[in-house]
Amino acid sequence: KSNLSRADGKDYNFAIIEEFTGEYIGEVKIMDVKRDYCECNAALAYWVRSDWFRKGAASSAIKQAALFAFDELKLLRLKIMIDLNNAPSQKVIESCSAKFEGVLRNQWKFGSRVFNIKLYSLIPEDL
Repeated sequence: KSNLSRADGKDYNFAIIEEFTGEYIGEVKIMDVKRDYCECNAALAYWVRSDWFRKGAASSAIKQAALFAFDELKLLRLKIMIDLNNAPSQKVIESCSAKFEGVLRNQWKFGSRVFNIKLYSLIPEDL
């Protein structure tokens, strides 16, 4: 199921809802949508509650959100940035056929902590 927030057309938020119980288990976001003369892409982010790890909810929701981005928004690329030390999340995005593109050093800063991240991408042909 989706809960879209698109006042400016740049961010789309999808709630991940358990099909039978209606339980809220996480979220997928398509953010910073760019559609101009030289770019047609966005960022994709996701999370699921820890009691739903390794149950396929994240990968299913990611694939559905990516299809929405490519089919409905007509985007050509989604970038996914994951903390270098978050191996479970890397495994999830790799199971969705995302391609690893490299490490971005000092990409994120939260408080005084600086993080290196892995950059992945999805394009329509990946799905």
